[in-house]
Amino acid sequence: MAQLKLAAADLAHRLQLDLGGYGSDHLLRAELVRTSLHRIAEATGDVDPSNTWVVGDTPRDLDCARAAGVRCLLVATGTNPFEKLAALGADAALPDLADVDRVLAALA
Repeated sequence: MAQLKLAAADLAHRLQLDLGGYGSDHLLRAELVRTSLHRIAEATGDVDPSNTWVVGDTPRDLDCARAAGVRCLLVATGTNPFEKLAALGADAALPDLADVDRVLAALA
């Protein structure tokens, strides 16, 4: 699902999706972040959690980002309205992924 959402927003080619953590890796979201951090460290030799982002569409995605000590971009692409997500205190929140420049600016 992540790859489909990112492809629809023309973002997939900008990311190394093989280094991510996905629902097929573990049931607990915080473990998905840890899995991704491990994959990044193995691939690059180093990982900086302050430059690592969870991009998600639920409050649980923010919870798992905080549990792993990384940043979080919440996007209202699911059932949660933008106003609710924006009020949660994520590092950034967007109504959708349609404006690639806006997404990249949020992650910068």
